[in-house]
Amino acid sequence: MGGRATLVLELKSHFDGDRRLVQRAADVLATYAGPVAVMSFDPAMIEVVRWIAPDLMRGIVAERHYAHHEWDRIPRSEKRRMAFLLHANRTRPQFIAYGVKDLPAAAPLIARAVFGLPLLTWTVRSDDDRRRAARWADQMIFEGIRP
Repeated sequence: MGGRATLVLELKSHFDGDRRLVQRAADVLATYAGPVAVMSFDPAMIEVVRWIAPDLMRGIVAERHYAHHEWDRIPRSEKRRMAFLLHANRTRPQFIAYGVKDLPAAAPLIARAVFGLPLLTWTVRSDDDRRRAARWADQMIFEGIRP
């Protein structure tokens, strides 16, 4: 990227408490000269970023329903906390990335309006998604289209 655009990295998680990826990402990104941010669905990973690399821009990725089978092992109560951003007092995200199909939604819109957090939306793949993103979000994460 050479610093020409912000590099946004999603930290993947197995929701198993393993934080080695967070530490490694923080170590590598400490030497990167351009603008960079990390984000994750896992609030615990973002909380660790907050403590070990407080100057590293951090965001939370969320959605409203967590209906895909990959979320089956996460307890319903945790999915609810994630959907409504109820971890924000611990994670202190500096931006929100919320599923485009789930917008509008109260939690990300409140975070945007009241706390001034930028709202990104994912994954924009169609003209309908693009219109929804333009209406509700500050920026989109897209795939397979030209914005």
